Amino acid sequence: MHLPRTARVLAISLLALALTGQACASPESAQLPSATPSLSPTPEPTSWETPDLFPFPSYPEESSGSLLIPAYVYEDGTTIIDGPVFIDGIAFDLNGSDVFELCISRGYECVEYEDIIPVRLAQIDAPEPGIDCYGEEAELELATMLLEGMPVSITTDPNLPEEDADGILQAWVWNSEFLVNLAMVKRGAAVPYFPDGARGAFDQRLLNAARKAKAAGRGLWGACPR
Repeated sequence: MHLPRTARVLAISLLALALTGQACASPESAQLPSATPSLSPTPEPTSWETPDLFPFPSYPEESSGSLLIPAYVYEDGTTIIDGPVFIDGIAFDLNGSDVFELCISRGYECVEYEDIIPVRLAQIDAPEPGIDCYGEEAELELATMLLEGMPVSITTDPNLPEEDADGILQAWVWNSEFLVNLAMVKRGAAVPYFPDGARGAFDQRLLNAARKAKAAGRGLWGACPR
């Protein structure tokens, strides 16, 4: 089919204009936008920007990573001291009014006689039953504090000899509630005793308890002439 001359001229002119406009356009403007958006690279987070979901606890250097557990405080305000010898055991029997027998076996039964050791209450002196005034009463007081089968904890004092003159282990003795040495003095069943002037960890408590017991006339302070 042949177009009229006028139509051919018009078509050629339009084609020329289209080609001229395409040639003038810059390559960047001629590019079509990509269907897939371009993602900018994610910056690497620095160490302080990275959260630690499960951080380890931090400790001061002097603690060497160890937790300090507070010492148990008994009803009388005392705590077990850090002595050279520490034993958890059970009260087995009494041997006077300031010496008892301690079973160091596990459980609540002494199977072997070797498991039983005598222990003297450190830094106190109690009247002896059958010999001294108030001796039987003092032994009874001790019996109420150290019932047979009762769990006890003992520790020697770093400032005192571990044994007395008779070779018996002398220690501070706690039942489940209080320091037995101190309770004997509080009740007037014993007096402070510092052989050779040696003073242990609870010397001031013993002296204060003795003053109060004497002032109140408790125990031997009221029963025995001085």
